[in-house]
Amino acid sequence: MSSVTVVLPEEERDRVVLGIHRWGKAEVRDKEGDLAGLDRKADRGVASLLQRCEDSISYLSSVLGVCSLAAPKAPGGVVGLITPKKSISIPVRERSLEDVIGEVEEIREGVGGEIERLGRRHSSISQSILVLETKRYAVEMTRELGIDLSMVGRGVYADVVLGTTSDPWRVAEALSPYRTVHAIAPAGKDKYVMAVVMLRREEDRVSSALRSAGFFPLEIRGCIGPPDRELARIDESLAVLRKTREEVVGEIRELRERHVERLMALREELSIERERLKVMREMEGTERTVVLSFWCPTRLVGEMEGVVARWSGGRYLFHSEERDREDESVPSAMENPRWARPFQGLTTMFGPPGYGEIDPTKIIAPVFVIFFGLMLGDALYGALVLLTGILVYRGAPKREGARDFPLILIASGVSTIFFGIIQGGYFGPVTETQPNILMLAGFTPPVFMDTLKDPITLLVIALVVGLAYLNLGLLLAGIQNLVHRRGMAFLTQQVSWWLLQPAAIVLLGGGLFGWWDFSPLVVRASYLMTLVGLALLIVDKKGLFFFDLTGFIGSFLSFARLLALGLATAGIALTINVIVSMLQGAAVDGQTPGLLFLGVGGALTALGVWKGKRILALGGGVSAALGVLSLLSLSSLFFIALGAVVYLFAHLINTGLQALGAFVHSLRLQYVEFFGLFYEGSGRLFKPFREERRHTVLVAAGGRVGAW
Repeated sequence: MSSVTVVLPEEERDRVVLGIHRWGKAEVRDKEGDLAGLDRKADRGVASLLQRCEDSISYLSSVLGVCSLAAPKAPGGVVGLITPKKSISIPVRERSLEDVIGEVEEIREGVGGEIERLGRRHSSISQSILVLETKRYAVEMTRELGIDLSMVGRGVYADVVLGTTSDPWRVAEALSPYRTVHAIAPAGKDKYVMAVVMLRREEDRVSSALRSAGFFPLEIRGCIGPPDRELARIDESLAVLRKTREEVVGEIRELRERHVERLMALREELSIERERLKVMREMEGTERTVVLSFWCPTRLVGEMEGVVARWSGGRYLFHSEERDREDESVPSAMENPRWARPFQGLTTMFGPPGYGEIDPTKIIAPVFVIFFGLMLGDALYGALVLLTGILVYRGAPKREGARDFPLILIASGVSTIFFGIIQGGYFGPVTETQPNILMLAGFTPPVFMDTLKDPITLLVIALVVGLAYLNLGLLLAGIQNLVHRRGMAFLTQQVSWWLLQPAAIVLLGGGLFGWWDFSPLVVRASYLMTLVGLALLIVDKKGLFFFDLTGFIGSFLSFARLLALGLATAGIALTINVIVSMLQGAAVDGQTPGLLFLGVGGALTALGVWKGKRILALGGGVSAALGVLSLLSLSSLFFIALGAVVYLFAHLINTGLQALGAFVHSLRLQYVEFFGLFYEGSGRLFKPFREERRHTVLVAAGGRVGAW
């Protein structure tokens, strides 16, 4: 990364800032000591222009906020997640900021004023509706009292108040010292409504006693007659107000359909101009020059100078300096190939790489996917993950970073399908007694690695892969130590482990467990390597070296989770198949199961309809239907249908839980075991100064899309 300083004549400032902004590959740099002598801001009216720009953006946001009242309702939940978002590309032509602000002023005097008027009316009606709904709630609670609401309030000699409490007996006890009359009626679970009549001269003391006893007054004013009559009046008023509000929303909708794209385009243009003005406001300079400071990737410095030369007409001074890798103030640009970019979020979630630090994204991208596939290990589970990723990808907006997670899901699904085929997992493993779905269809898939019958093979693979991955981390740490000229750290933190590991294989695998035979020379060399390795660890960690030993062994054994999660997936899938097999083979004795399913299903359906929960109502309907089938003595069909429902939903749930586990544990192997050896993640991401266009596209005078 290089620091770039550009000196320009004052009159070229706006054009060069525009050009660099369009180019979009440099980050604005904070001022440093090399500009300490330039203590005068090169403002020249930028602050006032920026304020006008901010005011216009605020106004447009307010108008668009009113327009959103009539926006089409987006689908929610899973449907909203997978529904493709509508992309808007509004063509705009290059023009001055004054022209854009002038158009905003025209809108303010025309359609904007009309939209604001409708917004104020909508707000007023909504406030009136809220007041009436609150009043209706209070009146509804008094229905059981049967009191004439016109009596509530202050009288000549006595006052009548209504309120709620959870302990009416406590309130009654608090009123006992005073001359009061009260009535109590239930108003819901653990809640009661009370009417209290008190003398005017005791109002203050009674009110204080009511508050201390947990009595909460109801605000009921302007009511006439019994509660039912008042409720009818309120409902009539609410109906009129809601109809009027819908008419206002309809008027807003008409204006929105005609003008929303223009308003969005203006706001985006002004937002882009605001970013440029903020940069110009912070510039230093002299009476006739301005100074621009940027961070730029070293490989792009020549291209940046070309941009400055083009937009300044050749009137500039350009200085660049590549920064030392030890400089912590330098941002880090994550420049990964296209296939690895979706995984950058996994790296930055731990912490962005520092300047000069190795970016591990290209390494963890394939490893994460492989680990995920090994842990889930079922081809049909992988197909579900793949399908989920594709659906989420289709529904994600087309902006940078929005489609990273679905791409990770897609890659993980493909990996799971591959390892599922190797392990023979298709909604469960291949077994002689409990067939998976392919075996039910009459096809026995080949099994290249059976984790249930031969878990040791996968355990050995997991530990070997883990040891290789840990040594890759040591290698990367060693490279960083050598690049930064930390020779002693290289010896004590990396070479020590490269001595201890082969020595441990010889001494433990050959001497202790007797797995292999080694010559006496190799054994003696292993003892020597152990002593040197331990000595290097002691030099680095002093008395805490033992914790480094146990920590490395723990990291090595942690890779056994590749086997553990694979066994969990296969074991639970097999359990599901066993339960379904038991259901298929069961016989119905009497009508008890049918009555049970019909009763529970009917209750769930009624509850789902009442609460507006479609999934609950659907599940209840299925249960009730199965109960009816059973009562009709169609026992075989009943248990076949029940088994199919259990089979489908249980495997879907297992897919979700095991996929979540595979994601978390694969990520943990990266963050804890791998990153812990070499990666700090304490950097700051490079944030280029560039135009962010989500709704507009710049069109040149000839109608073509303009370039920078």
